[in-house]
Amino acid sequence: MKALILCMLVSICLPRVVGSASYYRIANGMRTIENRDGKITVTERSDRFKKIYYFIAKHPAEHNPIQTTELIYNSTHPEHFAAIASVESGFDPSAVGPDGEVTIFQILEWNGKNPLNNVEALNAAEQVLAEKKVGRSLSAAIKAYNGRGSKAERYKRLVLKRVEEINKMKI
Repeated sequence: MKALILCMLVSICLPRVVGSASYYRIANGMRTIENRDGKITVTERSDRFKKIYYFIAKHPAEHNPIQTTELIYNSTHPEHFAAIASVESGFDPSAVGPDGEVTIFQILEWNGKNPLNNVEALNAAEQVLAEKKVGRSLSAAIKAYNGRGSKAERYKRLVLKRVEEINKMKI
């Protein structure tokens, strides 16, 4: 039990360091610290970001929750895309669905280069959701993202339940 708690703390608190000769960046779920040519800035994360981060970080398939959270956080519907990826693949970029769906968002007709590239995957998922949303509510578009009928209705309810879980998270 102690080992599990330690592993969770390390994965949540472990910063991601990116750097070069004149730029260093350390990021975790709470803040980002950047050093640009000796000018240091500290940016605190918003509560919304933190909620999405902790939601993503609790999925075992996610190896870089900071990078995935930063990507999804800047999407059109961050909580919804986090919930969709959770339901579709558990944030496993190498997941392949029964009908050949790929990426963490399980795109059926993949036209991208690399399904393991979450940037390409999110762009494709946003496009699919936007196409499904034309003339519909976001809720109806989420249902259509998965198809039609009772299976798609259950899918929509599950995604919206996870969106609610993210929104109600205590930070």
